[in-house]
Amino acid sequence: MKAELDRQSNILKIAAASFSEVQKATISRKIDAVDILWKGIIDFRKIFPGAASFTDVLTDEEMKNFYTDPRLHKYSHELEQFDMICLINASSEEVKLVRPHIGEFVWALYSTYCTILMRSIYLLKSGKDEPSKVAWHCDTNIENLILVAFGEECSSEFKKLRWGRYQWLHNQFDSSLFKAIDTLLTGKSFSDAALHEAQLMERQISASRSNELKIPYPL
Repeated sequence: MKAELDRQSNILKIAAASFSEVQKATISRKIDAVDILWKGIIDFRKIFPGAASFTDVLTDEEMKNFYTDPRLHKYSHELEQFDMICLINASSEEVKLVRPHIGEFVWALYSTYCTILMRSIYLLKSGKDEPSKVAWHCDTNIENLILVAFGEECSSEFKKLRWGRYQWLHNQFDSSLFKAIDTLLTGKSFSDAALHEAQLMERQISASRSNELKIPYPL
């Protein structure tokens, strides 16, 4: 009897050790994936046109003259010359490869963030010929993406902003991302609500893709 108990005990110890090693390997892969994701975000932000970021200091009234005010010509011209393909390519292939390790919620959040920024540039560039599009923050697709990614309270806050919208987006995304990464790396499971939110984000990205903007997204 004792021999059998000892045998079972040894089996359990081996199983526990093996499980622990699997857990360690899984966490290690997740940490590596998060590092790659963050590098991809930094690279994306480096490519993002400075002329667009400059508009954060302009009021809505000033933005109406973005392409007509001689004082803003330097920035409007820079944005005109900016190649959208550079931004599309900046959504790193490496990040796409680690999607299984960062999980659907983190991936959806990242994809939504990139989509909002890419669409905003598309609209700003289109604003030269269609002035109403300069107000990219009023675009229905962008409003819906912000709503599903950050919730009603943040969506309402965004609509009340008079300037600094890009900085707001960066801050809101970083805050949401860091919370999600904390959940990911501590081994906790994302709630059903979070997974449902990820599905909503992906659906909204697909809806935006089928709209005016005919460019590939990170998804």
